[in-house]
Amino acid sequence: MKKCIVIFFVFCIGSYSVAQMTPNATNFFMNWGGINPAHHGLQQHAELFTGFKAQWLGFEGAPKTTNATLSLPFNNRKSDAAMFGMGLNISNEQIGTFSNTRLQIAGAVNIQVKNEDRLSLGIGIGAVQVGYNADLISTYEQENALQRFSSKFLPQFTAGLAYKTKNYIVGLAIDDIGPKNWVDIGSSSSFSTQYSAYGRYLLTLHQNWSLMPSLRLSKIFYSPFLYDVMLKLNYADVVNLFIGTPSMKGIQIGLGGRIKKVFVLTYLFEYGFSPLTQVNMNSHSVGLKIKLNTRNQFTKNAMLLMD
Repeated sequence: MKKCIVIFFVFCIGSYSVAQMTPNATNFFMNWGGINPAHHGLQQHAELFTGFKAQWLGFEGAPKTTNATLSLPFNNRKSDAAMFGMGLNISNEQIGTFSNTRLQIAGAVNIQVKNEDRLSLGIGIGAVQVGYNADLISTYEQENALQRFSSKFLPQFTAGLAYKTKNYIVGLAIDDIGPKNWVDIGSSSSFSTQYSAYGRYLLTLHQNWSLMPSLRLSKIFYSPFLYDVMLKLNYADVVNLFIGTPSMKGIQIGLGGRIKKVFVLTYLFEYGFSPLTQVNMNSHSVGLKIKLNTRNQFTKNAMLLMD
């Protein structure tokens, strides 16, 4: 099984070499519940994640992403019955003239497959407020037919599944399912529905050293395949070093740490590749995870895999 997982990561890393940068998936390797509702309840404790990412600093209208996710388990791990989880996810994206604010409530059922291995199925229901402000656009000639401002609430549905063991976690998710009818701009939902597959593997190097490769592939219709690759090097369950790339459009390096097993902090700097020497494509992101109502229920592998 270990050999198959390593081959999977190597194959996926080498399969795609052209894609675009996107403002989503902020700290996806910490905020699992934010990309897949099936992750709610997989942990033995409640946790709160919040993150912020500013892309392409110095570029007018550059994306800014803020998100927060609360995840709650509902029954004891000692039970062989299915466990349940619920979550709340809030996010906001500012991309040039467009803004997206999402609020979603999610639920999941976690089924024990073998020992601590669990298969989880989840769905999320919510709404997204889509905004458009044409006043932020400069044109040579005024277009009278162009509406200057528009805002609309639209339903949002998400579904996914995840499989978690002591040494790896994999998942599939579909985000923003269902028809959209924003007449001012368009009416095709296929421009926003995102399909993603992801995984992380825990490789123990030494008593105090562990390496965790993470990979996320995603696809939106009429756009290239996107991927995020991240390698996390952990020392003594306290200090984390990161290196990765978003679709080979930049290099990410980062530093993280754990404080008293309750707080997990991460900072990432991204150097973006750009043929325009006058444009700063660098990005910064920070993430904070707080573990709530833990009752000292921690396992080493679970912390390394999920944080």
